[in-house]
Order: sequence, then C-alpha cells, then structure tokens
Amino acid sequence: MAGTKADKKKRPSHSLYLLLLALVIILFISGRTSLVITLVLIFISIIVSLYRYFIPFDIGLEFLTFTTVVLSIGVSPFVGFIAAIIIILFSHIATQNICVFIPIKIVAYGAIAFLSLAMKGMAITHVGIILTVIKIIILGMVTFMLNPGRVMTDIPSNVLNLLINIYFFTAFGGMVLGLLD
Repeated sequence: MAGTKADKKKRPSHSLYLLLLALVIILFISGRTSLVITLVLIFISIIVSLYRYFIPFDIGLEFLTFTTVVLSIGVSPFVGFIAAIIIILFSHIATQNICVFIPIKIVAYGAIAFLSLAMKGMAITHVGIILTVIKIIILGMVTFMLNPGRVMTDIPSNVLNLLINIYFFTAFGGMVLGLLD
C-alpha cells in the first residue's frame, strides 16, 4: 500500500536533503583546515543546542552565535550563514520543535553573518559582543511583536547569553580564527 506510515518512515525527509545540500556547499567553499574546523563548530553547536531538550528552562547557553560569527569572519559570511541554517534546522528537527520562529531565527543569524563582514577589521571579542547584542535585540523585538508577555521572562536568559558569548569570544575567538587561516 503506497502512502502508508511505514512507507513514509523509510523515505528521508526534505529537511535532510536540504541539510546535506548545505554541507556539500560548505565542502566546496571551505579549504581543508577550514572544513574540519567548520564541521567541529557545527557539531559542537548542535550538541549544545540540544541541551534545551533535556533541561526544562533556558539558561542562555548557545554556541550558534559564536559559530556563525567566527565562520563568517574566518571563512566567509555565506559559510557562516549556511552553518547557522544547518544548526538551527537540525536542532529544531531533532527536538521536534517546529515553529514560526525558525525562519525569523534564520533571518537574524543571516543578518549577523553578513554584518560581520563590515566588522572584519575589529577584534573578534568586540565583534562577538556587538553581534550578540544585535541578535538579542532583533529576536527580542520579534518576540515582543509575537508574544509581548514573554519578553520579560527572556531577560535573564538573554543576559546570561551575552555573558556566555563574551566568554566564548574572549577565550576562544582568536584561537579559532587563527585555526581558520
């Protein structure tokens, strides 16, 4: 019987094909060393993003901003953006958290990927802090438009997110950029 649930489970979803296509694009754009670092950053970002599946509250921990900014500066904004799309889609699909916020999140991370190009001459710590704040503002404004009551509950996790990203960019930003050269 065509179209049964068993048949549908055997076929990969369209999302899987899109993720594989994005990885192939990164393969062609990145050099060998950049490719390894890119894949490691994507893997770490996905693992970190899955913590929300196991912890019932948001502590502001995410590695996506760091990965997007570092890859945007170290390789190209396009690679940073594609990596962000892969991480966002994979983590939302893996946790079965498909919502209206996904395209908004993709646009926000696309904005910081391409804004990083304008800040390429600045220190990575400064770029990371500025773009983390911009991301928090963009997502906060959208959250306010969609669900005004949630903005106040997001403030503690946003402050923690900023502090965590300051640490990531200060401690690891320069080192990872050096590996991407």
